[in-house]
Amino acid sequence: MKILIAEDNKPSSYILAKFLEPYGECSIAENGMIAVDLFVQSIQEGSPYDLVCIDILMPKMDGLKVLKAIKEIEKETKEADQPAVKTMMVTALGDTNNIYKAYEDGCDAYIIKPYTREKIFESLEDMGFSPQR
Repeated sequence: MKILIAEDNKPSSYILAKFLEPYGECSIAENGMIAVDLFVQSIQEGSPYDLVCIDILMPKMDGLKVLKAIKEIEKETKEADQPAVKTMMVTALGDTNNIYKAYEDGCDAYIIKPYTREKIFESLEDMGFSPQR
């Protein structure tokens, strides 16, 4: 499994990458624009991401805009037999407006910081992912 973490806080991105290691290879983007660029690059290379974890509060492009851009790019480029990328918002913003907007724009899971390894694993399981052996 190929995972993109869009998170500008280095300790948070490191911890999330450590949690996700059993599930696959992680790439980290420190702002929203880099995340979208990496997403596009992965498609162009024929090796798209399976999961994108997105913080909302990021420089250059916030996480909700990243989510929307990823879903639009995918709609334009995805082959009919390819599964859709799963998206997980991992953010400190727990207000209903942000949660509603994220789900409306196509996120599959919304996790509020601080999170636990168990909460991450539970969300991954709900999305159909399991650790690689």
